[in-house]
Amino acid sequence: MKTLEFKGMGWDECEGTNDVGNPRIRAQFFNTKGEEFFVEFIKNSKGCIFIDFSINIDLRKKKEEVLKELYKDFDKIKPYSDEAIEIRKEAKRIEKDMYEYNYKDLERNKDIWQVPYTVENIITIVNYYFDCDFTNIKVN
Repeated sequence: MKTLEFKGMGWDECEGTNDVGNPRIRAQFFNTKGEEFFVEFIKNSKGCIFIDFSINIDLRKKKEEVLKELYKDFDKIKPYSDEAIEIRKEAKRIEKDMYEYNYKDLERNKDIWQVPYTVENIITIVNYYFDCDFTNIKVN
């Protein structure tokens, strides 16, 4: 049995949280390929799942390294040169992607908004979208 541990972030005495026990939970975990992720589930007003954050942490770390490399010799070029302008454009694009909190567009996935907020459904979503093999969750 492989358990995914969540941190409860909402009011744990809230009614209607089904078997989850908390209307807002988040976890940081590794998938079967060793990739690290962060996800936050919220019970919406209809008692269904809303994913507030879904972040590929490894991808963010890789992009931080790319930015570091991009700016490595930035102080050696003229501030308003074509090269400096191109570096800033590329950095802006990378930073926009790097702070994207919506891995696989889960936050805007309206199909998920119709799925009841239950342990079974949370496990199914995590396993399917993040390539995991959890069999249970625990909310602390």
